[in-house]
Amino acid sequence: MFIWRFGHGSPSHNVVGVNDTEAPLGGRLELLAEANLDAMQRAVWDRLVSTQVPEARHAGFTARTDDGRFIGPFNAFLRWPGPGGALLDWARAQVQEETLSPLVRQVVTLAVGAVWKAPFEVEAHIAGARAAGATDAAITAVLSRQDSDDLPAEAAVARRLADALLVAHRVDPGLYAESIELLQEPGINAVAHLVGQYVTISALLIAFDVPATGPTPVDSSY
Repeated sequence: MFIWRFGHGSPSHNVVGVNDTEAPLGGRLELLAEANLDAMQRAVWDRLVSTQVPEARHAGFTARTDDGRFIGPFNAFLRWPGPGGALLDWARAQVQEETLSPLVRQVVTLAVGAVWKAPFEVEAHIAGARAAGATDAAITAVLSRQDSDDLPAEAAVARRLADALLVAHRVDPGLYAESIELLQEPGINAVAHLVGQYVTISALLIAFDVPATGPTPVDSSY
């Protein structure tokens, strides 16, 4: 039973950052300052500014410190800009062929958070789910790996599909048939890619112990 409480270096790249002494938002990584970027890092930085900053502003989560340094997974993207840029390419390709509604995307992302429990990822996508219209009751249910009457049918089956991929590592025929009916083949493909994307992001956040920026969901029963 999980109880969730939520409130409103590579030698080839520069990895000199600035420590946050009062609140180490980089976790085990120092946060890179804009002045210390090399050319590849600058390219990723510019992409983050044009994509993630507006997304964070719209959803209501924090992507940068007050002095402009990126936090969450974005700092890791900058420190290893080859894979970081490729992850941004992967995300952009999904958006270009998007078949999922914003609410379904956020539900799938929170389904990853329910299993991996990376605080920053959960915090950011609680905000994103609220912005997409999810109730707090629905968010609590998703983070508890439960169904919710507050979710539309497409979001509910997407949550179960994501959970099956994350935990059972198989999709039974009944769930697949329901997913085909409600999401169709492109939607199933999109859910699988979104799960893969956020498993990778969660792995980065957990490996480097990256915290949330405020009150975080708490797992009280490990």
